Amino acid sequence: MNDRQTSNELPDPAAVFAAATSLRNACDGAVTADPSLNLSEAYHGYDQFIREVMRIGTMFEAWACKHVVFEALGECWPYFLEDHFGEACLAVRSPESMNRFDETDCLHVAMELRLPVWLDGELRAVMHERVMRQSTFPTAPPAKSSPPGSSPRRPRW
Repeated sequence: MNDRQTSNELPDPAAVFAAATSLRNACDGAVTADPSLNLSEAYHGYDQFIREVMRIGTMFEAWACKHVVFEALGECWPYFLEDHFGEACLAVRSPESMNRFDETDCLHVAMELRLPVWLDGELRAVMHERVMRQSTFPTAPPAKSSPPGSSPRRPRW
């Protein structure tokens, strides 16, 4: 078990919101590209679709707190999610099937995003081609050397 799995780090509301916003925008874009898609009909109302989007954002952020190596990312986590999460989700599930999104989909989305993750006690680079391979990252979690208040998960204002 690594420190991510035993840490008390709570999901970041900004990351949840960014993921949900990105997913909503990507699904709305899919509807624009294919007018035969009807999210209101698929979810028995657009408000239920929004609930699903928030559930997915919350689930992915909780999963990421346990598995993603944020220190290896080169940018602020919420901004990264806002820019990329929605399209990665659509590579895994169709806009009409988001109500079936579960924890196994979190790993698939992480693979689409090419995130460095802890799996089975080892740091792995998750590849787009869905092939796991040992990364060039260290085999133990990096030491917390960042000054207090500076984290790749939080924007620096």
